[in-house]
Amino acid sequence: MEYAEKVVDSSILLLERSGVTVENTDLLGLLSGYGATIHDQIARFPDRLSRALLQPQPQEPPDPPRVTAVAEMYEGKYLSLNGEYEDITEENWLEYLKLSKHLPGLSGMVTLGCPISGVPDALQPLYEKLYCWKWGASGGDAIWDSRLLHPLLDLWQARAAHSGRRVEEMFRATVYMLSPLKLGAVEAGQVMFFHRHGLQTQVGTMCALGSSAPVTHAGAQVVQLAERMFTVHLSRALFGRGRLSAGNNLGVTDMATAAFCYGRPESNQLIREAAYLARKMGLPQHHHAGLTDAHTPSFEAGVQKTASALLSAIYAGHGNIAAGLLAVDAVCSPVQMALDGELCSFLNKSLAPVTYTEDDFCLDALLAHPHGDTFLDQEHTAMHARALWQPNCFTRRMLDLGTKTRQDAGQRAADLCRAVLREKPPLEPLISAEEERDILQIIKRSEQYVI
Repeated sequence: MEYAEKVVDSSILLLERSGVTVENTDLLGLLSGYGATIHDQIARFPDRLSRALLQPQPQEPPDPPRVTAVAEMYEGKYLSLNGEYEDITEENWLEYLKLSKHLPGLSGMVTLGCPISGVPDALQPLYEKLYCWKWGASGGDAIWDSRLLHPLLDLWQARAAHSGRRVEEMFRATVYMLSPLKLGAVEAGQVMFFHRHGLQTQVGTMCALGSSAPVTHAGAQVVQLAERMFTVHLSRALFGRGRLSAGNNLGVTDMATAAFCYGRPESNQLIREAAYLARKMGLPQHHHAGLTDAHTPSFEAGVQKTASALLSAIYAGHGNIAAGLLAVDAVCSPVQMALDGELCSFLNKSLAPVTYTEDDFCLDALLAHPHGDTFLDQEHTAMHARALWQPNCFTRRMLDLGTKTRQDAGQRAADLCRAVLREKPPLEPLISAEEERDILQIIKRSEQYVI
């Protein structure tokens, strides 16, 4: 049997025989009405239901492959421009966001949680919304503590009211399965709470070879596809809609340390395999890419981010770089963000199609040009030189051993960051004082539930 068929058939068989543990009675009831067989908190899905997810979807004509770089920030440390690991403060959080809006090659910032010193851990999902909405970061998906469900609903309703939009149009929330094949009681209850209010919570999956998934590629792909199918089954059971997509979110477990890793060559192989599955099934695809296990800006970080972002772009048409993120997702670095913006620009130039006009062949100039002479002073060069890629951090000069001051790309990236912070205007709030007051009142009321 062909590889793709074997993965698909095995995933369908896994959902039919083993099923998925769902630790919520109400969700199990909805899945039963959808067609799943329920027994002892396990939902099993008949072959016909899962095969119904595999209808090829209309595909737009592919655009040239491209890469985007979006700064990301999670819990962890801030690697300052001086090379020190610092706690994340409001000051350096805003500094990081400002850089994401102005550094070349960057497309803004996404954050999960609000890991700012002084913000109680229990209230991070609430402050996350305040900081994202006020200052223009993306994200705002965190739920975490079920005691925050009512305050979170209040926040989204306030946001919709101030924006003049329906809350269903704006709402964002994500929970993750407990791989393999389990939607835990906390996450299932959160999904069900928002469903009762007509709001859809996204359910994500994230496994690692050797720990939460089999160590073999094929076995891990079976689990990954089965979990993706389950999330679509769940969406259809709750909302009557949902489309299957393919892609790779798998990490790799280091067998010597049990560390979760993104930057291993197996991750790149998994991207190729998942892209092949997507093409065979006729499904859209998106891959987790542009990440690194390195703790500092380094050769390791550059190789790992480049490989997965480039392969995703080549095989799926789009690659992403988690700009500034190091140590899986435990460190955010302005220097790395600037380097990742440069990398994004470099890759997009490398991937861009080359077009030709009659003038590009330069035949008239070549026929008139003296043999052995330079083209630097030619009008044709002046007319076309701006099409060449222009770096900000890469080396632009030949080696001069007589020069006392030499810089590497990291030092130039730090200087670029300092210039942006110095020259660009401060960030301006994007919400009104009234909306900020309403948000803070909701957060204040919620303290009684969790602190």
